[in-house]
Amino acid sequence: SAMARVYAGGVRFVPYPRDHIPRHTHGLTGDAEVIIDLRNDRTVAIAERHDAIRGNAKKSDVRKVLQAAAENFDRLVDAWEQMHHG
Repeated sequence: SAMARVYAGGVRFVPYPRDHIPRHTHGLTGDAEVIIDLRNDRTVAIAERHDAIRGNAKKSDVRKVLQAAAENFDRLVDAWEQMHHG
């Protein structure tokens, strides 16, 4: 099945099929990967895990991923739902 990728704000967001709760997405930009929690209160946050920021991530990369995730929250949740309940 096609991955439910979302492209937004120069960031490629990818939910992984066997991913786990809490609901989250992987934001990829440049050499960086940032794991973003899609919270039930409709906010986004860097995941609370030691490997939430991967690769050669600059602060600007992290900000870019967070902003794109916030602006595209519904699309990212839809992608998660398709992947895990479709």
